[in-house]
Amino acid sequence: MKDVLYENIVIDHPSGWPIWIGPAQQSDSVELCAAHPCSLCWPDLPTAKCQGVQYSTYQNITLRNITILSPETSPGVLLADPSSPMKGVTFDSVKVIGQKTPHSILPWKRAPYYECKRVTGGVARGGTSPIPKCFKVNSAAVVHP
Repeated sequence: MKDVLYENIVIDHPSGWPIWIGPAQQSDSVELCAAHPCSLCWPDLPTAKCQGVQYSTYQNITLRNITILSPETSPGVLLADPSSPMKGVTFDSVKVIGQKTPHSILPWKRAPYYECKRVTGGVARGGTSPIPKCFKVNSAAVVHP
């Protein structure tokens, strides 16, 4: 996945993660919760795993003017393999409005955060809120939640 722009999108009351950049949740075996590469049971089941895809490419991905209204879970997942981290992901005016309280959010129970692993060069600007913890903030006025 390289040189991609998602722009001017409103996601109204999503029941799952509205933003997912990373391996597909799937199972190709009789074991429903097997990780191939990301378990269908992840992260709800503590033993389930979600692994990045080795040597995959996630590069120069921009989300611009994205509004997420009243999500039922955390706003999203950004997950790559250690062998090939995501590079150059930009959130420009990506906003969550009407997030539920932290104790009602599963799976991470720390709303409104993203699950964000192995992302280098991630940048948040344009009033993006919340900001994925693994991103740099491109404005002195914006603070990590």
